[in-house]
Amino acid sequence: MTGLAKQPSDHGASIERLAILFTILATTGMVAVHLVAAIVRRVGPELPLAAWPLTIGAIVIAATVSLTAPRLAGLLPEWLDGSARSHPARAALFALIALLAIVQTARISTHKTDPDTSWWILTTNELWTKHECGTAYFHAVELHDRGEKNIYHADHYPGLNRDIESITEFEGMKVEDPYQYPPQFLLLPKLMLAMTHHYPTIRIAWFSFQYIGIAAVFLLLAHWVGGTAGRWMAMLSPLVIASPAALSVFQYTQFHFVAITLTIAAMVAFEKQRNVLGGALLAFAILGKIFPGFLLILLLAEKRWKPLAWTFAFGVVFTLVALAVLGIAPFSAFISYQLPRMQSFSAFAFIEVWPEIRFELITANLSPYGQVVRLGEMGFPGMTRAVASGFNSLFTVTLIGLAIVASRRLGSRVRRAQIWLAILGLASMASPAAWGDYITLPAMWLLCALVINASANRKLAVGLSICWIFFYFLLGLVPLETFPPPGITYTLSTINFMLLVGLMGWVILRKPNPAVAVSM
Repeated sequence: MTGLAKQPSDHGASIERLAILFTILATTGMVAVHLVAAIVRRVGPELPLAAWPLTIGAIVIAATVSLTAPRLAGLLPEWLDGSARSHPARAALFALIALLAIVQTARISTHKTDPDTSWWILTTNELWTKHECGTAYFHAVELHDRGEKNIYHADHYPGLNRDIESITEFEGMKVEDPYQYPPQFLLLPKLMLAMTHHYPTIRIAWFSFQYIGIAAVFLLLAHWVGGTAGRWMAMLSPLVIASPAALSVFQYTQFHFVAITLTIAAMVAFEKQRNVLGGALLAFAILGKIFPGFLLILLLAEKRWKPLAWTFAFGVVFTLVALAVLGIAPFSAFISYQLPRMQSFSAFAFIEVWPEIRFELITANLSPYGQVVRLGEMGFPGMTRAVASGFNSLFTVTLIGLAIVASRRLGSRVRRAQIWLAILGLASMASPAAWGDYITLPAMWLLCALVINASANRKLAVGLSICWIFFYFLLGLVPLETFPPPGITYTLSTINFMLLVGLMGWVILRKPNPAVAVSM
């Protein structure tokens, strides 16, 4: 395979390799430096907060190491040498992507260390710049440790009961959203809380491991795909990781992006016959966010019994460990209280509780349920909650069928990667509360994998470019400071919904093109 395999080199370091090395070291170095600083401040003397100097220092260190350690650059693939001369336009594009990635990583890592620093993605509205979903994970553990029998109850969370103020003993944490995940997921936040109850340290640690892990899986998939398609995927990866949607996930301390990358890592592991590792990764992703479970349908249709068996086995293991650590109460509450509320959509009743942000919540919801609600707001008759619920159920059933169809249309490695991302993207929309500021992530990753298909098809290239603009800039989902009038905003959001469903549905249904089997 000629893909992205690393080949040590003893002869110098080209400017192309140095540029790639600097980008990798600068982005990951900034994240690592902030993590180390947070730990030092927590376990050592209370040093003054110096977020931006840390960021700048990490960039300087990355530049110094890149120039003084040519052996590191020699580990990068040899096909990079001379690529700036042979493909100047491509090199210029990567230079812009690298610059964007470095700037955005500097901004988000600085903000995670010092939340008081100025922060915005597309808007300065505090609904997007101050909100943190991840506090729910740690507050749920806190509730459990206090002896609460029902950690899911709406009265524990201001997001579903604005008349209450959640009391937390964790320093620097403000509780907002409700905890919505299965009990097994709590093993992860409980592990972090075993090390510290200082939420600012938890926040930067969560971000650091999340960022580096996600970047690693992006490169893992590109390496596995290989060939020209893999190179394009590797080159465009920083653009997705530095996108407004990704930055939103990082800022929210969300698990969504991690669940996606864990699932992709699991599928690659299965392809490499590393079924034990793949089963562990996929099982935890499913127990965390549920929607990765749609990949089980694909594996079942392919008759991949070993991956299925190991995923089931680790699901049982994680469940038994959670039962031993947490007891039966969270499981009982999840089954008897939370699941019925999720089915009735009362678990996502943010619009009713916070009517002053009703418009923002409706326009940002990219689920089929949310689309029906949006059509009702646009004046279409008959768009009731029952219709929305039915449409969401129909979407879910259709997705099961699409996963079965996809199992018969797999081909090259790049084709498999496209199918995985398409199923994941559609599955993430099946929740009645699929917020658009992060739901576009698998679609953008998918677009990176589709560049090879568009390279010789101008019409396809135009169509994918339109998708990219909508997904990247979250048109109709996040305001550019303020939203346009409701009619325009709802229309843009509806177009975003249709593009997402259309793109990923097309990827699944189209027949493999033997001419694009570039990952041999």
